[in-house]
Amino acid sequence: MLGYVLSDTVEIWRDRLKQDIDAKKTELRLTTRQQDVSVIDEFPVEWISKHNRTSSDFPVEVYHILLDCKTPNDVE
Repeated sequence: MLGYVLSDTVEIWRDRLKQDIDAKKTELRLTTRQQDVSVIDEFPVEWISKHNRTSSDFPVEVYHILLDCKTPNDVE
């Protein structure tokens, strides 16, 4: 799951998104706590969430990566 950050910082958006996922954990069928991971060294903010699916007996793991897409002229 890619997220394009156009304001603030990737850390601020990570925290907002993780809080939102936690707040909707029943609706999103979250099965475990979200975990920070490092898959690609060049991306400083990555985490994983695990969810049950309604259409299958097999859960899905979602890898979240936020990309800083602000221009040098953007103000935080």
